[in-house]
Amino acid sequence: MLLHTNPLFLIYFGNAKDQLMPAFYLNLLDQPLLTLAPFSNLKKSMHLEYLQFLHQTHSDQGTVIGKKNIEALRPFKQNGDFLVTNVSHVGIGVMTADCLPIVLHDRLANVVAVVHAGWRGAVIGVAVKALERMREEYGTDPQNVVVFFGPSAKACCYKVGDDFESSLAGFAYSDKVMQKHGDNWYFDLPGFNRLQLEAAGIKKEAFHLNYNYCTMCDHSFYSYRRQGEQAGRQMTVVCLR
Repeated sequence: MLLHTNPLFLIYFGNAKDQLMPAFYLNLLDQPLLTLAPFSNLKKSMHLEYLQFLHQTHSDQGTVIGKKNIEALRPFKQNGDFLVTNVSHVGIGVMTADCLPIVLHDRLANVVAVVHAGWRGAVIGVAVKALERMREEYGTDPQNVVVFFGPSAKACCYKVGDDFESSLAGFAYSDKVMQKHGDNWYFDLPGFNRLQLEAAGIKKEAFHLNYNYCTMCDHSFYSYRRQGEQAGRQMTVVCLR
């Protein structure tokens, strides 16, 4: 477990110790998450009043959480792959097991977003879509945004097929995120998302990568590519203070 602290926000980067399995959290009824372990552990450490997740579908869709719709939302019920809020003490999270969790924070407007970016979502620009929603709803300027990458599969281990590069057609920097070692190709998922966000206007120095551990190398994290259907998920949760 890693907790990033900032005067304006907190980020929780979980690992396999939380023992979160999709069969558990995707079948929850309408109990408030903060009454259930391991989510309840975040209530005190992050001073949460609400906690929300979406039913992730590798899309470029997301939801903005405001004071008017907090009560109506039900965790894991609404489809989407990013959440945005400007409400304090509201935790917004994603579940990952090799996909990249991304946190965006607008320092001036004090708005935060969390993104679930696997390769499918990345190719259709899910992180950039989250940034655009921050701009549409709250006037976010990308120049004021800082970005945190959580644990994910990285270029050292993310082996892909010879035809994978065709999925990146249209991106001028596709050659920068594909590496060949021996007879195998490897994909740099964090690097691809970073280049997309830089192209959308976020400064190069705004990225924080120290939490971007490789889920395939580090067995303290779940990895779908390493464990298959036995893999649980780690949660990344961010909240404004």
